[in-house]
Amino acid sequence: MKEYTLSNDAGMTLRVADIGATITELHVPDRNGDTADVALGFDSLEQYRNNTPSFGCVVGRYGGRIANGRFDIDGVTYELATRADGHHLHGGESGFAVMMYSVRQQDGRLVLTAESPDGDEGYPGALTLSVTYTLTESNELIINYEATTTRPTVLNPTNHCYFNLRGHGNGDVLDHVLSVAADRVLACHPDNIPTGKIDDVAGGPLDFREPQRLGSRIPDALYQLDHSFITADDMLEERAEVARLVEPQSGRVMIVATTEPCVQVFTPDVMRFEGPAKQQADYAPYGAICLEAQHFPNSPNEPGFPSTLLRPGETFRSSTSYRFETA
Repeated sequence: MKEYTLSNDAGMTLRVADIGATITELHVPDRNGDTADVALGFDSLEQYRNNTPSFGCVVGRYGGRIANGRFDIDGVTYELATRADGHHLHGGESGFAVMMYSVRQQDGRLVLTAESPDGDEGYPGALTLSVTYTLTESNELIINYEATTTRPTVLNPTNHCYFNLRGHGNGDVLDHVLSVAADRVLACHPDNIPTGKIDDVAGGPLDFREPQRLGSRIPDALYQLDHSFITADDMLEERAEVARLVEPQSGRVMIVATTEPCVQVFTPDVMRFEGPAKQQADYAPYGAICLEAQHFPNSPNEPGFPSTLLRPGETFRSSTSYRFETA
């Protein structure tokens, strides 16, 4: 595993590994100028190869679930790897999360490229993927994706970074304050597969249109957050702000903007992985939050959802940013 570093004059440092295009460290200053690593992760290559929580990596080809590990394109059915629940998640048994990327560092950016062969994890088409990380002087981390395919396929990559704005291993995130620019959320079956219906969040535990302390919604009203918030009806041409996360103790603020139509909010009630976390940190229940900008889960099987179909001759493009401020 090789790691590459970007830093700016405003106090931020980003480290990215060539396995999984993984964010392994993200150091961000607080209101006093003191920095902390706010991204959960591991120290060893072997743990990233068995990265059950998907710490910091790009997941795909399809981030999120595909019901029964099956979808059709042009009348042809494709079968994917499934988990114990019978569904496909985050690209399968390996997918983008453990691919080795070639990396070049240029003009303050990291450009990572990889090839996913035809039939990889059951997906059709040889896919060429490029992931670009840019760290600006205004403390904004920008992640851009580009991809092409040789056969019609479905594609929904996202970054699966786990954030604790107090610093990784520094307790839970229940005092973090979250707002999400969404008045709708996908209705799901108990196994987190969308029903195809859309619910209004107004007045319920998933209403984050105004800032809410996470602990006021979990674990009392919800055992954890793992929900798809609809922020647009389809892909946008320019990034729009979709979420804001505030950690009162440190004063760190993270603002998420994306061209994607959905943000998956995930606050795991327990971390399941083997071996120690990086720097021997102890990751508590509710010890992080993921804000995954993406298309809707199970879109290939829901004609009413925004399409994730990519055909030869087309170029997939997506952009998400995480901007850090202090309050």
